[in-house]
Amino acid sequence: MGIEPVETGNQLVYHSPFTNERTPSFYVSLKKNLFNDYSSGKGGSIIDLVMLLEKCSFTEAAKKLADKDPVSFSFSRKERTSKEPMKVTAIKELDNPNLIAYANSRSISTATAKRYLKEVQYTNKGRNYYAIGFKNDADGYELRSGKGFKSKTANGITTIDKGTNAIALFEGFFDFLSALEYYGLESPNVTTIILNTTVNLKIALPMLVGKKVNCFLDNDKAGCKALEQLATYNISVVNQSNMIYPRAKDFNEFLIENQPSK
Repeated sequence: MGIEPVETGNQLVYHSPFTNERTPSFYVSLKKNLFNDYSSGKGGSIIDLVMLLEKCSFTEAAKKLADKDPVSFSFSRKERTSKEPMKVTAIKELDNPNLIAYANSRSISTATAKRYLKEVQYTNKGRNYYAIGFKNDADGYELRSGKGFKSKTANGITTIDKGTNAIALFEGFFDFLSALEYYGLESPNVTTIILNTTVNLKIALPMLVGKKVNCFLDNDKAGCKALEQLATYNISVVNQSNMIYPRAKDFNEFLIENQPSK
């Protein structure tokens, strides 16, 4: 909006946009990513601020912010540095036996793997590599190739729109593929969102408001935090992870542990 702080540091201090104060008392905590306007008694997140300033709904505020910056709903003005150690050289159908074997080791059938995954070939620091790739909405790929390797060519969620009021929400794509195997499906029968990291929950929020959200998140700190965030926005949530795999870390671990012995 072109409003600059009069004081900077760990907190930014502004003249309130809601009152005609002479002494600035509008504080923004960069650590907490929250504002507190002592002159008007208002406070909250950047989404709350947009709702107040624009006199709009949560969904409209989130869309306005996403249109400006789909990566980070933040008060901070941290500069983004460009880092390109990786260069994609080819995207192919999944036929590499090593990658198929890796998917099978995660209890994902070859048919399901070939339906949703690609082989992504890339170079990194002059060396050639390949990995399983799962496409996201940013036209990038989530990369996995075993031994704990995780990377991506661009950040984004993955949306499979079925036009339903119910939404299935997954943290990672192996959990999504595990659900297909568990329920014996070739494709989901409800709209499905794969976050690809819980950090991306803010990108998905506008699509979740007013929907019934079945959460298949990890049973860890990040998963619990995501559930708490959803509750903050009064989104109707069913915690499927607690119902289906309460003693496993995630859906994929549950599937692996409960595969019939060969």
